[in-house]
Amino acid sequence: MTLLVLALLVDRGGAADSNAGVFSVFSSAHVGTKFLWFLASFAVAAFYWNGHHMIFWSIERTNRILKWINLAFLVPVVLVPFTTQLVGEFPHAPAAATFYVLDVLAAGLILDACWFYAMRAGLLSPELSPEIVRAINIRVSVVSAILIAAACVSPFIPHLVIGVMLTAMLLYVVVTAGMRLLVD
Repeated sequence: MTLLVLALLVDRGGAADSNAGVFSVFSSAHVGTKFLWFLASFAVAAFYWNGHHMIFWSIERTNRILKWINLAFLVPVVLVPFTTQLVGEFPHAPAAATFYVLDVLAAGLILDACWFYAMRAGLLSPELSPEIVRAINIRVSVVSAILIAAACVSPFIPHLVIGVMLTAMLLYVVVTAGMRLLVD
């Protein structure tokens, strides 16, 4: 998550070396767009961090295949700073939005694969109730469906991607809150 800040590198663009120059660069639409994508990417990283924590909290034991799936999850995660910078630099380019959303989607699908593999391989804690497993299955499926929709929309309406991503995260929060009600 720390590397996301690299997407906020500022191009001075001839601004004066003064407080006014700093404020002029910071208030520019370009920096504002980059900052918006930074915030969206930070939320995505936090979303996946929480999802990863929840999945591995549910797992009683692991095996080599699950470890490799988990390592594969890191590939799109480490690309998030790059795709964030790309979409921040080219906010109106459908290709940039598409690369970004495909990166986030890949991370989500691989994290989903961790969950479904652990479930089918019998690696989950026997203490998990069927209601909790069902709630996790629903959350995983709904969020993935929304991210797939974002991937389909991004080549045509790149500005809609942030809204779709925020919708996916909001649904994650709602379903997670529902899961907590099941546990309590």
